[in-house]
Amino acid sequence: MAELKFTTINKLSPIFSERLLRFAMLHSRDSLIAKEMFVEQFVYGHREILLKHAGLDYSNQIIGVIQHGMYYSGELNYETPRFIGGKKTKLYVFSKRDQEIAESLGHNHVHAIGAPWLYLKKALESSRTFPPKGEESVLIMPYHSQSAVPDVSNLHSKLARAKAFRDAIGSVRSTVCLHSVDFLDPTARNAFKEHGFDVTCIGSTAGLAWSPSGGRVTALTSLFNLMSQHTHYLTDSVGTSLFYAVNMGMKIGIFPKIRDLIELNQMIQGAYSDEIDKQLNYDYIEDHFRSAKDTFVPSAEFLQITNQILGADSLLEPSALKETLDYRSGIYPKEIGIEPW
Repeated sequence: MAELKFTTINKLSPIFSERLLRFAMLHSRDSLIAKEMFVEQFVYGHREILLKHAGLDYSNQIIGVIQHGMYYSGELNYETPRFIGGKKTKLYVFSKRDQEIAESLGHNHVHAIGAPWLYLKKALESSRTFPPKGEESVLIMPYHSQSAVPDVSNLHSKLARAKAFRDAIGSVRSTVCLHSVDFLDPTARNAFKEHGFDVTCIGSTAGLAWSPSGGRVTALTSLFNLMSQHTHYLTDSVGTSLFYAVNMGMKIGIFPKIRDLIELNQMIQGAYSDEIDKQLNYDYIEDHFRSAKDTFVPSAEFLQITNQILGADSLLEPSALKETLDYRSGIYPKEIGIEPW
């Protein structure tokens, strides 16, 4: 059992306990990454997926950082904050390859557990029967903006981008799945509707503390359902959903020039650069997905890189995952009424 025994803290009320932790973080040199540690675990419902697989209730606070998604080579930050008592917290990565790279650099707090998506998919496939997909249909997942990196494209550019996606697929039945930030922008949403797309959103993927608001907990289940209903996956960039689509056996198409039609702007000081991100995107496609550039191809040839990125060889049985996770119980509401699957 890897439960952390913070006796004094656990005797306090959950609200006071959280206040004490916030106070400690404000006075710590690790305050920023400590804040990110507790926010990041809620993104995409990752926390609930892992806790459910490990047989733990949702009152548990996972101590450590859960990998957000795929990263370009060399981009994954292995730093995590120190918690009460000064112990370095764990980083839970998807793949053994990332764990081995981290260990070679002297980071022994990194543990490969596989992508939460794989636990979710296994559970869904074992409990459901899926009808044949039928006629060809395309799920489009465009490159998306973020809260602090918004889309500042004008209406003309947004319409041109939507048209470029339509030109890429013709009249085939299609659905555009927008990130929640873009879905809430009426100009972005309506630009795709203007070109005849059905437009949807899998829900909020942000770290909304413990709350199930906005479909956060079931976001990946919603994405799984969308992918189960479409035969093709189309995007203009490399993102985690691309590897999910390969994992689902969809035909894959990447049209990177469409990515040029969206302009993002960093709103706060940081390391993000739209031009650098574009170049990294182009380079990654050339290195790993060249045959899928500007056309659709079967996903089988990308299974090796996908299994590596998602950590297909790192999945743990419930007891092993429970033993690997550091956690504290009684921190959040135990019953939130929504399950990830």
